[in-house]
Amino acid sequence: TSATSATSATSATARKQLLLAEAQRWGIKVHQHFDAEEIRLVFPCSGLRTKQIVETITPGGILLAKQTVPLQRTCALATVPFAQHIPMPLARRYLSRDGGCLVMDDGGDGSVALVQANIMDFNDDWFRDCKKHELNETDDLNEALYHALGTSALRTATIDPEAIRQLRILARKMFGAVADEKQLVICARRCQSQGLVFVGRAEDIHLFLRSDAVRKELG
Repeated sequence: TSATSATSATSATARKQLLLAEAQRWGIKVHQHFDAEEIRLVFPCSGLRTKQIVETITPGGILLAKQTVPLQRTCALATVPFAQHIPMPLARRYLSRDGGCLVMDDGGDGSVALVQANIMDFNDDWFRDCKKHELNETDDLNEALYHALGTSALRTATIDPEAIRQLRILARKMFGAVADEKQLVICARRCQSQGLVFVGRAEDIHLFLRSDAVRKELG
């Protein structure tokens, strides 16, 4: 009925205003119908075998997952296109293990590079629907992005050469020198979020999500 529709619209507006007020409180920007360019650096594992375990660890030192590499032709390692680091106090408990930590690279100067990687399948919806470009070592990265996303993406989308280098290091640790023969793949797609998108510093997002009311509205 029209009364029910009006009540639902009023309730939705109230929920939105609550989220906007809480986000503003913590200095978080809010966007609606947000256009995003999602990019992943991918190392195809087809034909390669390893008994190594891939750990997905955040820059905050949180272990999210442990995964084995399945024997599938469509299996790959995927990570973000920017360099990541983890503070040594948070990395030490991983690096001090007998086997060390595959996804971390101790620079010896107090800095620890991190590859926040996970195992993916090229048949998954995200990767099946995205555009792909094999990355040659001599490729200009802007040119590679042009092939993957088009010229309009060059203003915002970037690939950090250090992220590529660290993914190469991880692949060699896992599969040996044969990994150097594999070409990395840029997987990219454009999407538009129909809901609200919250953008801010990790610590501000954390404070924002501490609110019971916010967590309830976000589900």
